[in-house]
Amino acid sequence: MTGWSYDKKTDEVKFNPKQHDNGIKSFLGESGPLDEKNVIAILFKQEAPPRFIAKKLLVYFAADNPTDDWVDKLAAVFAKNFNIRETLSFLFLSDDFYAEASQGALIKTPAEYVAGLVKAFDLPLAKGFVQAMRKMGQELYLPPDVAGWRGGTAWLSSSSLLARYQFAESVAKRLSNDILNKPEFRPESQAEADGWVQRFGNIVGIRNFGDQSKRVLSQYAEDTFLHAGQKTGGMRGRCSS
Repeated sequence: MTGWSYDKKTDEVKFNPKQHDNGIKSFLGESGPLDEKNVIAILFKQEAPPRFIAKKLLVYFAADNPTDDWVDKLAAVFAKNFNIRETLSFLFLSDDFYAEASQGALIKTPAEYVAGLVKAFDLPLAKGFVQAMRKMGQELYLPPDVAGWRGGTAWLSSSSLLARYQFAESVAKRLSNDILNKPEFRPESQAEADGWVQRFGNIVGIRNFGDQSKRVLSQYAEDTFLHAGQKTGGMRGRCSS
């Protein structure tokens, strides 16, 4: 890497061939007048990079703890020509990606959680959203260290999980009759409680509910959206049936 320099004033990276050492170097068992391109080429001859990349992609898009078999399968695709696009295409079209065990397997980062709800309900931006993310454990551009946020179940500590509940409650309080009565918030069959639950779940990105959650939410929809006696200032009865 000799000969390379960085100019802070111009924010440019430059290479000066006169300052480069053209001598013989050794790297991972190969020797020669190696430069940065040779080093990258040698790296991708090793067994580790395809599995490393495959696991990174799986953890980001599919599962916190992908099986070794799944990692090996995706690594084999990447190793053919090191094409990320083709690798992701294979992943997104694979049966493993749509298996029941893979559904809802990822835990959203605070940024994804907040931005998703804000977008779903078309809420105006507010400083409180940044504060909410901070309480959940993520402040953008300020990771805890160079490795970044740990992710996964690390987002679900007792304090950060409470912050998620509180943010969801604050969003619910922002939802006006104008928002809830929009056509996109109303299911095709407005007489079925399960339809309301599924409709709102789809809007906020929850495709499947647990049995207990579905039971409680369906009962809530039954008592409010379907058969509320009168509209109130809270969530109960805010949509006419």
